[in-house]
Amino acid sequence: MRNSRGDASPGLLGTIRADLAAMARLKGRPKLTPGAAVDVLALPGTWAVLTFRLASFCHHSHLRPFSRMLYFLNVVLYGADLAPGARVGPGLAIPHPVGCGWGSGLTVGRNVIMTGAARFGTAAAQDEARMGQPTIGDDVILLDGAKAMGPVKIGDRAVVAANALVLHDVPPDAIVVGQPARVVKMRHERKAFAGENGVVLDAERAVAEAGQTVGEGG
Repeated sequence: MRNSRGDASPGLLGTIRADLAAMARLKGRPKLTPGAAVDVLALPGTWAVLTFRLASFCHHSHLRPFSRMLYFLNVVLYGADLAPGARVGPGLAIPHPVGCGWGSGLTVGRNVIMTGAARFGTAAAQDEARMGQPTIGDDVILLDGAKAMGPVKIGDRAVVAANALVLHDVPPDAIVVGQPARVVKMRHERKAFAGENGVVLDAERAVAEAGQTVGEGG
């Protein structure tokens, strides 16, 4: 797989290492040391991602029975409905996998964070223009319950707020909220984004600040 910049995939082992490193960063460990690896391997979200990686490898290697079994295992054990046909770049972090789901046509870039119950799929079975799957850029953060439906594009470094529903393209660096999702602020408008409390907490704070600004303006 290649991301939006055309970078080649690091392969299965390199991708898994990047996934572990991404989870370690969420746990406040900047480097993937042996201790950090043990720490993140104790999290169900790590195993949901690893199970998806193996299922995806089997799927794209035409080992479909094994792919299906691993997909089923992921749903039963971790509540993660992650279709193995999706193409997802390295550095995926799903700290809370229950309720997360996507279809086979999904494309996801590098270093993406998805929190609980984030879901992606087609928008309308009767509308051919809405039948595609989303394309998610690099370094995107999708908070609890975020959803994207149809052939929409979510730009690099965007933040999708909790329970937001993306039905139209999201530009890079945008913070979007609501149903349907709308842009309320750009990430570069904040003085500092990734703070000492971690990127997810800082993303939540950015969404809260953006919502407050909109409320004051209205």
